[in-house]
Amino acid sequence: QLDGFDGYEVWQFPQLDDGVEAGRVSTDEEAIAELEELRKRGADYLVVPATEIPWLERHEGFRSHLERYALPNDDPGAAVICDLGQSAEARIAEGRKS
Repeated sequence: QLDGFDGYEVWQFPQLDDGVEAGRVSTDEEAIAELEELRKRGADYLVVPATEIPWLERHEGFRSHLERYALPNDDPGAAVICDLGQSAEARIAEGRKS
């Protein structure tokens, strides 16, 4: 259940072309491809709730890919939040310009 996202359109991950939840992806490559497809379609954030963190830990390649987008979180035990609009490298580079 996805509560507390007032004002945001919530999409499932992964999803079929019509937006319906597709179940789980089995490989890191599938997860990365699905994430990048959602980014192309306009997804701004990925929120991985605490209940799915064990899945994330089993998919090291996908988790490593997400580190490009991860945001600092006051409560990482609640969720991993990723800003898909700008990679961490770009945010760091932008911060150096300031």
